[in-house]
Amino acid sequence: MAAPSQLILPDAVRDAMIGHAQRTPALECCGLLIGIGDELVTVLEACAVRNIATTPQRRFEIDPQEQFRLLRETRGGDLRIVGHYHSHPEGPPEPSAYDRDMAHDPEAVWCIIGLNPPVVEAFVCPDQAIGFVRLPVIARP
Repeated sequence: MAAPSQLILPDAVRDAMIGHAQRTPALECCGLLIGIGDELVTVLEACAVRNIATTPQRRFEIDPQEQFRLLRETRGGDLRIVGHYHSHPEGPPEPSAYDRDMAHDPEAVWCIIGLNPPVVEAFVCPDQAIGFVRLPVIARP
């Protein structure tokens, strides 16, 4: 599979991610993105999961039990985990050095939420040496 080159993000999914971040404004929220597609990825659902990081004010770590549960639920169908999202409560919606260090899947979509103003930006990291590349986001009602 090739790394994604565009992301279709329905308004309802974007609003759900932003709402999750707004409910925990001092902590990084996180979740998994369920969708379809390879180069043109369509996100159909944002599943909020627990952030189990020891410093959730500055880091996120997806609960592996919740990730495995979603992997089981999507196995054998057209839907799959296409990536994840997290918020940057006090910073811009840009990948951090920590995010780059954690980017091991070149096909995973990274959505980062900024709160001031509320916005979702999308990225992929095809190569850790190169770093993140911004994905064009196509909004859909």
